[in-house]
Amino acid sequence: MKNLLFLCILLNTLSSFSQNFEITGTLKDKDNNLIESATVYLESIKDSTMITYTISDAKGNFNLSGNTKAKKANFFVSYTGMMPLKKELTLAEKIKHLGNLVLKENSQLLGEVVVVAERAPITIKKDTLEFNASSFKTGADANVETLLKKLPGVVVDKDGGIKVNGMTVNKILVNGKEFFGSDLTVATKNLPKEIIDKIQVVDTKTKDEAFTGEEGDKENKTINITIKKDMNKGFFGRATAGYGTDDRYSVSGILNYFNNEERLSVLGGSNNVNTSGFNSDEVRDIGGGQHNWRKVNGVWQQSNPLFNNTTDGITQTTSAGIHYANEWNKKTDLGTDYIYNRSDTEAGSNSRTETFLPNNDSYTSVSNANSNGASFGHNFNLEFEIKPDTLTRISIEPGFTKSKGDLFSDNRSTRSSKFGGLINSSSTNTDSKFDNYSTKLDVSISRKFKVPGESISLWLNSGYNRNTSEERFKSTIDYADVTLTDENVNQLKTNKQTGDYLNANLRYTRVLKGNWFYNASLRADINNSEIDRNTLDFDNLTQEYSNTNTNLTNEIKTNTTIFSPSAGVEYKEDKLKIRFNLGYNFTTLKNEDLLANTSISNKFNSPNFMVNLWKPMGQGKSIWARISNRARVPQISQLQPIVDNSNPLNTIVGNPNLKASNVTRISFNHRNFNMKTKSGYNIRVSTSFTKNAAISKMITDPVTYKRTTTYENVNGVYWAYMSGGYNKKYKMDKHNFSYNLDLGMDLSKNKSFTNELELTTKSFNLQPEVSFTYNYDDLIEVTPRYNYNHNNLDYSIDLGQETNYSSSTLGISLETYWPKMIEFENDFSMNHNPNVAPGFSKTTYMWNASLGVKMIKGKGILKLKVFDLLNQNTSVRRSAYQDYISDTESLVLKQYFMLSFTYKVTKIRGKKKPSFQS
Repeated sequence: MKNLLFLCILLNTLSSFSQNFEITGTLKDKDNNLIESATVYLESIKDSTMITYTISDAKGNFNLSGNTKAKKANFFVSYTGMMPLKKELTLAEKIKHLGNLVLKENSQLLGEVVVVAERAPITIKKDTLEFNASSFKTGADANVETLLKKLPGVVVDKDGGIKVNGMTVNKILVNGKEFFGSDLTVATKNLPKEIIDKIQVVDTKTKDEAFTGEEGDKENKTINITIKKDMNKGFFGRATAGYGTDDRYSVSGILNYFNNEERLSVLGGSNNVNTSGFNSDEVRDIGGGQHNWRKVNGVWQQSNPLFNNTTDGITQTTSAGIHYANEWNKKTDLGTDYIYNRSDTEAGSNSRTETFLPNNDSYTSVSNANSNGASFGHNFNLEFEIKPDTLTRISIEPGFTKSKGDLFSDNRSTRSSKFGGLINSSSTNTDSKFDNYSTKLDVSISRKFKVPGESISLWLNSGYNRNTSEERFKSTIDYADVTLTDENVNQLKTNKQTGDYLNANLRYTRVLKGNWFYNASLRADINNSEIDRNTLDFDNLTQEYSNTNTNLTNEIKTNTTIFSPSAGVEYKEDKLKIRFNLGYNFTTLKNEDLLANTSISNKFNSPNFMVNLWKPMGQGKSIWARISNRARVPQISQLQPIVDNSNPLNTIVGNPNLKASNVTRISFNHRNFNMKTKSGYNIRVSTSFTKNAAISKMITDPVTYKRTTTYENVNGVYWAYMSGGYNKKYKMDKHNFSYNLDLGMDLSKNKSFTNELELTTKSFNLQPEVSFTYNYDDLIEVTPRYNYNHNNLDYSIDLGQETNYSSSTLGISLETYWPKMIEFENDFSMNHNPNVAPGFSKTTYMWNASLGVKMIKGKGILKLKVFDLLNQNTSVRRSAYQDYISDTESLVLKQYFMLSFTYKVTKIRGKKKPSFQS
């Protein structure tokens, strides 16, 4: 509280020396045409620091307002194709009208003119929003993430996720090329701001869409980071090493080499504090961990944790990667990366789950689960792109992944009925090994014709995968009722799953007339898979696994063939884009049981359509809407009549008679960003209705309470989602403010069957979130935040208990960079789960902190980091589904102290900064 009081006093004192101003005018060309989307900005005469900026509207008007202590400032107007305009203005008047300002055509490309034009803080070029990095002041050691936080309309969350005007950023490019795949933070946390020229924001597009000029994804954004031309030669990187209490350690490093179009990056690290291999030097990156094993069609697999900071379990990770990209003669591009990862994970949890049955009955399961697993993996990708001429693009992308590991798990539980008390005690024990690999080859060929808008593209995607596993499985069920026979299972399961696929898509686009285009496409997908599962029961006489269990042994072949012709029309202009596509899916799915010598063939034929609309409504405003209808084929595991007894209390078997689901989805998005106020809001609504939804059908034995689950088709399932957000940034000399308000709501109706009774569950979820950031001259930054999650479930049967539950998180982060060579970081949060069952922690606290001292001329920093300063870290959560409510507490990383040292190296062959002229 004392610190916050001090900030308020400091703010009031310093702001009293500043003055408000407002500058207005109208921009025209020599023919008296109004100029829209020109950049108007104000800079300090003393050091060229940007004071504020805005964009002219559709009528050429601009309103430049802000707050500064400066008495005079340089006024600039920049617009593509026009000579930049510069004036020195006196800011004594609170409101200053400049009248009509006429911009001249840029007939001479003088060096100094181009330099001034490039200084515009923000530029709008058709569908591209471009920020000039040098216009946004940051600290000396800032990275791209710090820069993004300064940009209007850009929000970077605590985990590094990025949104621009409410739209999610799902791709980061560096000089137009990918940088270590899909992980955004590799670029945002490791590229220094000093080498960045521009930040460009565009709709996410595939490379073929970008080449042919087709429309991209209006729901997601891509950020392209361009490197300064005079700093695109050299290398930079950093290395960190730390050791702490309880033998906690962390080492990581990354080295980047740039030589114009050639780029080489090498990274790696190892730690046992649950962070990704090279982002472990920040307070918000330390801690967490997750048990990320999963079983797919009987085969154990583990997701690649190279780029994932997680929250549950304790993981030791060792990872390394290399990325290389180059371009020759503007015709040939090469991009390749290789990643190695090894992880050892310890996980554990205690849970209490209440499952509801008809007639006001229910049973409660209390379980304890523990596991230990180790895995290593290799991932290689290459992209080779050729442009033999300006109208043709050829891309060849091979890839290979390999993973191998083992997992041991132990689960013990008791099950009690609502009216009858203890039913049984059970345990399962698995000891498994897996060995998986996959290959792929993607080829695409695009050809543009001399007629604008006419193109033809062919995509070929093929691949092969093989997953094998061996598992020793033991389970026991001890019944409280002595009249029931206890159950014991001891089995050896071997699984081999192979598959291959070939997908081909041919698409042709041509101008119909004027702004109208039409397209036709033909798509064929062929997917083959074979599952060979052998189960041997343990023979007590021979003490070997020798008795084949015919019920759990099978060999299944599956073939899925999809043939999809479609056609559409599209209207495109700057102020309106409409697209309509209509197609038909011919789907054949064949299951063949080689041991039983039986086969089942299903055909799913259905139409599909999609209508898209995008319309700008003025500067920074637009609406986007879509309605679509598509068939969804059941998953293989839902169709195959294979018994899965991995949980002896819940046996699962597929239903080969399932029909395809039909999903109709309607989406709407509206965004509005005001350049004058540096504020904006976005609204998104999406809803879907499903016919023939594949849902769970469960039969619970009334005596043993063992459950068998299969699948059935039903109608009447729907889902709706609405979200809205508002963000604003405000600058007052050295004071920077930003706040974000977000609200998410979803409503759904799901169905299931329990003991032949149809159970309908309606759920409503409300998630408001608010955060505020105050930054003073990059010396101190404080961010309080709060989020709340409320869930309401309405069941069609009477449960006899409360079905509303909520959780909330209150947090604050504080970072100070004063005195100059000292860094002090704190992140505190309080999590409250008031509705969890007795025995689970309702309120938990987490406080991470670090104190760093810079040395060696700022190239090195020595840090003392503390994870879980209060020693109260726990992970408790409540979840609910159609027929159960569950509370879970997971194993988490506990308190540790760590001393680390980071050294940064930079050697860039740059030029002297150019002088600016009016």
